[in-house]
Amino acid sequence: MFYVCLLISAALAILGIVAWVSLHRSIAHIKARLARTANRSHLVNLRVVGAWRELARQAVLFQHGPEVAARTPFYANAGEDAFLVLLFDAQREGYLIEAGAYDGVRHSVSATLEALGWAGLLVEARPDSAAACASARPGMRVVHGALVGPGAPPEVEFAMVMGSSSGERVSHLASGAAAERTHLVAAGSTQRRVMVKSYTLESLLSQVPIVDALILDLEGAEAEALRGLGPRLGHVRVLLLEESNTKPRPELHATLAEAGLGFMGYFGGNAVFVAQGEGALRRRAAQLLYANPDDVPPVPPSEYARAAARSSRQGVGTLMGP
Repeated sequence: MFYVCLLISAALAILGIVAWVSLHRSIAHIKARLARTANRSHLVNLRVVGAWRELARQAVLFQHGPEVAARTPFYANAGEDAFLVLLFDAQREGYLIEAGAYDGVRHSVSATLEALGWAGLLVEARPDSAAACASARPGMRVVHGALVGPGAPPEVEFAMVMGSSSGERVSHLASGAAAERTHLVAAGSTQRRVMVKSYTLESLLSQVPIVDALILDLEGAEAEALRGLGPRLGHVRVLLLEESNTKPRPELHATLAEAGLGFMGYFGGNAVFVAQGEGALRRRAAQLLYANPDDVPPVPPSEYARAAARSSRQGVGTLMGP
């Protein structure tokens, strides 16, 4: 009996050691993951982007059925297109503007909304990218030019970054705040200066009463572009503005607040603003934005939960797996 007790005690001790080691390995793994997240907050967590996209697909599936869901693409680098689908409850009508549209496909934030039925305007200053955008998105109005503030000359100098696809995306105005983005140009890339036509947003929107979603990715020139919208800034329902949460622009936030656009939070390297009078949009934005983009999405609202349950019964799979 003594030896039986001894063997049981030894087994329990071994199990305790194994459990202790396993626990501490798990803690170490979590700490390492958090450290990587903190040190690489500028990188995109592809698993998380995939989760946001799946949640948006479920919303489209629930609202419009499998045929529409099957032809709705997602291209945005950090899941911004999925966020907008969820924010607008997968609605099939709306007017959008994406400035800094690049070639209209790679990393596009607006292509998903267009696939759902939205109309809109795409603005791109790079000549080659603007031509590619017009070819890839024939259903949208595409303007080749740079967005500026009031009083700018009819043409402005634009720095085209050459030599890498990632570098091309940080092409920028050669003067003003945008010129400070040169530190983002990849090693080995070169720059070519070209003159491009300049436009204010107000001049491009004379026949558009309401802008449902304004998406600005202008490598530092966003504030000037917004100045060029003038009093029509108050006609924007949702603004997605490229901005790091470590480098907010308080003066710009204050200007937007005066125009009725309230800051809601950050998503994927963008500041999100929603018009003060848009109660449903503001509630939905708050619900979506409480989860950091470096974490998994929030618990789906009831309508998306029902969509997930329905798709699961159909064998499509739920948000985080089959």
